[in-house]
Amino acid sequence: MESDDTNLPLASRAHLRAYYSLLITGSALHLLLLLFTLASRNVKKHAVVLNFYFIFCVTLWFDAILLWTNNLYNPSPPMAIQTINAATRLPGMVMNASTTLMCVVKFWATSNIALSTRVSKYIYHANSKFLVAVPYLLGIPFLIAYIEETVRHPEIVFRTPFYASVRPPSKLIYASTSVSLALMAAVVVMAVWLVCILSKVRATQRGLLKTNWAVNVQLVARLLLFFFYAFASIALHIRTLAVPFPTYEPRNEELFASIGIIAFALFFIQADILAHMGIRLRRNSLLSFSAFRKGDLYHQDHLSLADMSPKQPPACVVRSRDKDYARIEYQSTCSWGGFHEDGTDVKRHGTPQYTHTSHIV
Repeated sequence: MESDDTNLPLASRAHLRAYYSLLITGSALHLLLLLFTLASRNVKKHAVVLNFYFIFCVTLWFDAILLWTNNLYNPSPPMAIQTINAATRLPGMVMNASTTLMCVVKFWATSNIALSTRVSKYIYHANSKFLVAVPYLLGIPFLIAYIEETVRHPEIVFRTPFYASVRPPSKLIYASTSVSLALMAAVVVMAVWLVCILSKVRATQRGLLKTNWAVNVQLVARLLLFFFYAFASIALHIRTLAVPFPTYEPRNEELFASIGIIAFALFFIQADILAHMGIRLRRNSLLSFSAFRKGDLYHQDHLSLADMSPKQPPACVVRSRDKDYARIEYQSTCSWGGFHEDGTDVKRHGTPQYTHTSHIV
């Protein structure tokens, strides 16, 4: 059955301006995050997060191709531009979802309390190179398939009220949307699991660790933004699969375009990024183990949420005999002394130290 989508009129100028303003703004903001992250000394080597910023910046920029080629109000843009728009939009969606999942995996692998779970042994050894490569391994095959299909059959490409797309129903649309939906579902499952684990730890730390209110605001804000981003993506993917011929309602399209800005806000609320811009938070009353590196104390203002959870287990984190991954056991050596790796004595401290693991996506 043929669709009559090619006869749909363009959206109003106000809706078009709003839609493409969201895309361009999201792309520019992710570029700024990329530059700020490269300039921040504590996150220079965070390749997975840098890849997240880069992919979102590029995909949002290509989504807005009709704007920067001056074809925003053209009902029949050049076929080459329509083909690029149609071939990059949904593969970009797959790459966005996969790089989000890789960020959650990276956060999981750098949180000691999460490493105490049995599932962590399957992702603990996933290095940054692998996590960076996954979005391209998933997205590039879809990109090649879309380019081949649109070049061979240019008649399936048409201008919707907002952008150029492949005429539905299409197996490529169902395949790419299904993969994106599965990836975002995995993101939500892992993130909710991690939040539950860290919430239990947070509850047990009451009365032992005094945390600045600004840190709690950061965590709550990032949590709310993340779930809005994840559930909005999932809802739109389900709608795409359920409705064979979409109506391209302005509110749905503008919501989807705003996801890039929501993702920016999610990662912008981060202590190291804010500190680099001159927005500094007060120090916590107690310092964590992650503040000590090679005997030097880094200023607490420069610690990100990732740094609050030590990336390698300190002296109090050991593997038990049954080889459960990174099972955390509280030992007296954590706070009352022990030995360095070279065998020299560690000076005893008068007060115990507590590890602060408040690393939330």
